[in-house]
Amino acid sequence: MHELSLYRATLGAEFDRLALVLQRHYDIESGHSVVIEGELTAWNRFPMLRLFAPFLPKQQKNVPVTATLRSVHDRVGRVCLEWTREFSYKSGLVKSVSIQEPPPSPLVVPSILEKFVQRYRPNVGLTLMLDPSTDGGALATVSVGPQYVITGPLMRRLPGLARLRVDAAETAINATEFYTDTAVSHPLLGRLFGYSGRLHLRS
Repeated sequence: MHELSLYRATLGAEFDRLALVLQRHYDIESGHSVVIEGELTAWNRFPMLRLFAPFLPKQQKNVPVTATLRSVHDRVGRVCLEWTREFSYKSGLVKSVSIQEPPPSPLVVPSILEKFVQRYRPNVGLTLMLDPSTDGGALATVSVGPQYVITGPLMRRLPGLARLRVDAAETAINATEFYTDTAVSHPLLGRLFGYSGRLHLRS
């Protein structure tokens, strides 16, 4: 039986309305991967946060970036998506890893759970809504629903003031390129960090 990719399974018929580059970006069969490259402008209003989360981006324009998306299975056999992001600064590589999977409690809106990995283990989980534009030319990803602190097998819900706001969008340019824009904010501190720029799928 053919396994559906995470994004195709989550969006259902709406996935087929997405622009070709967005479908190629996310419709990854089990055991396969996709590599994305380009340059992004990264910003970070609170560089001190990197003391606790060294995978956060440093502020700089035209940072070479490579992202590898790989289809994987979790312990119970569900299809998930592993992200490895690498920002190449002159001072060294800033790398982050996250795992996207079906949420523990499905929401009414199409959603996934993204777990951010630090020291080889997930430590924070954010529920994200997938929201395609009417014409399919863009895919927005917005934080919605529960967020978690993860300790081993335990997931505890974060209270309101500890929750983050994620606003991300990818907009198709052509069959191999898209524009990405991501911003992460806090209810009291405001905008924290993010990045934007043009990326392309490696052929």
